[in-house]
Amino acid sequence: MAKLLSDEFDHIEASDVSPYSVQVLREELGFAATRERTHQFAPELASDRTDVHSVRNPGTLEPVGSGLILDGTCSVRPGVPKSVTLRAFDSVEALRMVDRIAVFVFRRDGPTEGEGSSGIPFLGNTLFQRIVAKLEAGGLVVTDGAGMIGGADQSELWNAPRTDQPVGRQFTAFGREFRCERVLATGSPQTLVWRADPTR
Repeated sequence: MAKLLSDEFDHIEASDVSPYSVQVLREELGFAATRERTHQFAPELASDRTDVHSVRNPGTLEPVGSGLILDGTCSVRPGVPKSVTLRAFDSVEALRMVDRIAVFVFRRDGPTEGEGSSGIPFLGNTLFQRIVAKLEAGGLVVTDGAGMIGGADQSELWNAPRTDQPVGRQFTAFGREFRCERVLATGSPQTLVWRADPTR
């Protein structure tokens, strides 16, 4: 995914990064850390598919969590180094720390898919509204609709990847007009690129 997006952006950020992912980035993209920082926070993790709660005590926050932030560079394409920030802790906390988003990518990570899933419903109302609030005008959402449930204004994120002709489909949610511009990856479901413009 980083290779597909790297031509347009000089800086890449990744959240909820596991030690394994860091190793893969080092081996495949030549990631080299130039600075390491620790980060403590009150975790706000999803325990269900519709809202955001503490994992152990729904409706409350855990007292403290810790994580690691790695700053560095990688060569996504030969001779084109990119600055990279890896946030090795809860994605919801990482979202809180980000001021603006140009491209939001969420795929192959449905909360009901068992081990390996983050279990965090980023396309549900609570978190998707936070994402849209930080999304730049004309920003992109790249997703296969992972973990979506019906009934939400943005349920087209789930429906469209399962159709024969998704390009051109549109919907409105949280003050944005979303339009599917292209299929990024085929499969079942497809991964689609949506452009989000402010509503007129």
